[in-house]
Amino acid sequence: MKWQTSETRGQVSIYTRAVCHEDRDLQSLSIGSHDSRGKASATGYPMVYCHARHCDYATIRAALVKAGVPPELLRPAHGPKAPAKRSKPPVRAVQQPLPIVREGAWMLALRGDAEKRSVLVERRGLSEESIDAALIGWSTKHQRYTIPVFDEHDRCVGLRLYAPDPAKGQPKMKGLPGYGNRLYVPGDDLDPHRRTLYCAGEWDALMAVEHGWQAVTHTGGEGAHVPEADRHRLAGMDVIVVYDADEAGQKGAQRVAEDLQDVARSVAIAQLPDDLGDKGDLSDLFNAGRGSELRAIVGRATAWDLPDAYIGSWAVQELQDVLADSYEPETPTICRRIKSDVALFYPGRVHALISESEAGKTWLALHAAHQELEAGRVVYYLDFEDTRHGVVRRLISMGCPPEVIERGFRYIQPDEAFKPVREAVLAALRRDRPSLVVVDGVTEAMVQNSWKQNANDEIAEFFQILLRPMAATGAAVVMLDHLPKSEEGSAGRGAIGGVAKLNGIDGAAYRLKPVRPIVKGREGLSRVTIDKDRPGEVKRHQDDKKGIADLIVDSDEDDGVQVFLALPTTSREFLEQRAAATEAADAETRTFIETYLRENPGATQNAVKDACHAKGHGAKEKIGRILEAMRDPERFGTVRVESGPNNSKRHYLADMSTGVPVSGQVSQDTGKDTQ
Repeated sequence: MKWQTSETRGQVSIYTRAVCHEDRDLQSLSIGSHDSRGKASATGYPMVYCHARHCDYATIRAALVKAGVPPELLRPAHGPKAPAKRSKPPVRAVQQPLPIVREGAWMLALRGDAEKRSVLVERRGLSEESIDAALIGWSTKHQRYTIPVFDEHDRCVGLRLYAPDPAKGQPKMKGLPGYGNRLYVPGDDLDPHRRTLYCAGEWDALMAVEHGWQAVTHTGGEGAHVPEADRHRLAGMDVIVVYDADEAGQKGAQRVAEDLQDVARSVAIAQLPDDLGDKGDLSDLFNAGRGSELRAIVGRATAWDLPDAYIGSWAVQELQDVLADSYEPETPTICRRIKSDVALFYPGRVHALISESEAGKTWLALHAAHQELEAGRVVYYLDFEDTRHGVVRRLISMGCPPEVIERGFRYIQPDEAFKPVREAVLAALRRDRPSLVVVDGVTEAMVQNSWKQNANDEIAEFFQILLRPMAATGAAVVMLDHLPKSEEGSAGRGAIGGVAKLNGIDGAAYRLKPVRPIVKGREGLSRVTIDKDRPGEVKRHQDDKKGIADLIVDSDEDDGVQVFLALPTTSREFLEQRAAATEAADAETRTFIETYLRENPGATQNAVKDACHAKGHGAKEKIGRILEAMRDPERFGTVRVESGPNNSKRHYLADMSTGVPVSGQVSQDTGKDTQ
């Protein structure tokens, strides 16, 4: 192909015949870094335009490739037209990228000038291949060699201008005005798994790359800092700083190490051999034929001390306490089964209660809260489904005194995202140090915070931002979640949504399977089984057939509720045990009522209920039902009622056969009349 070139105000254009069709005009196809209105290419690839027939880009590209233009120099015919944006923007704003075309006039000018190329080969030690790979060119305007500087998006963000023999008072290397200090990366982009040499200048970096090393430098000179806009390109890498041996070089090396101590995986400073002299640099080592020594020099590099580097939770932890003979594994201490030392929840860990609707997961969470409140501890309840009236009334119906609830129960009903208030909420938890945090309504919590429960990465964020920080305060965090519709009644594992929900639990996950529905006015039972127990201290107590516990919720018509977490049992055993336990408790209450009426004949119903309740015989509604049974001749008939002043009802002990008040002594064993 034949072409013509022009350079106007730094903008390079190439003109040739339109190879996409028959055309002999050498200016019918233009190739350049800007369009006719001066707008730069957004992709870094050259812009092409057919002035003869206005052919589309795919046609022009195919014709250019067929004519011998390397396809990698041209924008793909399909796909994105602009480079993808990095998630981490540069720290500082950068200048508009320079309109450098990889086959532009500067590179073409040097390619055709053997004398100028020989200067770089003989005086700088570069090979012909390295000159072309680095896109080094020649600017007739500046009468200097050009070294373009590219960012990670392959945009030219700087231009170095080199003169081997500059005029008096002029530096050998200088930058294009308006383009400041940037990271210079010769060759391909950086491989994070390779060691990276941080060199003292462009020529050192070019020579290191030519000899098989991965190398970088910055364009601001030995005394400059690593440019903040480019430091992220060295994140997580092992960096060895190889600067000149003189005092200025060593100070510059320490400055680079300080700049990278919070960015790189490791930083070390290498010392060049003394026999290179005070001004000796890496290029001198290579040009002296001693490049093979560099590996040993790098091996002796001194690791940079990082006394002030922040490492946070990534610090290596001490293991002495775990290795000690006295070490005891974590054990669950919250939500204990009756007549057992086995509990369900571990302090400082995240748990889940999973079930279909009306299986009792809220009752189980409140049962755990009730135990903690009665023990004088604090409970946080994050409610995304119910109201404070519903939750608090449930606690009261379970027999939790109002003054205990007021002292230790912290109810929160969020209606906004968690992130803006995260630090304030966590500060409150650290202050109150709750033993239990309940998150009621996982689906609603995630929706409120724009987290998708089927997206595992967003579930992980839900754990990292909300659940784990709360557990870090020492609380057992328990989230209440639903089963997928397809698994209701099945033996699957995990809650609705992505598998990360189950994976993220570092405590235990429990599934509740209803055996008898938990509804008002009936006895209900749900079997509790383990889906996951990471520490393993609960699962060893589980019955493979019957689970870890039975949740029993006994709800009467008067809003009194008894909740038990019992040893696994069959439904028949449960009914027999509950009936026997209830009868025994009722018998004790009847005995107390008879004793009380013996000492206080004519007492009102309220007086009887108050006395029983004060002695721990349960809720007043329950006591009222027992007293009614004692008045019923067809059931017990041990109490009779007479009208008193102001239509009051007065209660007396009565003989079942005569209805006459009973006199005599009361048995210490039964509380009944012995005469």
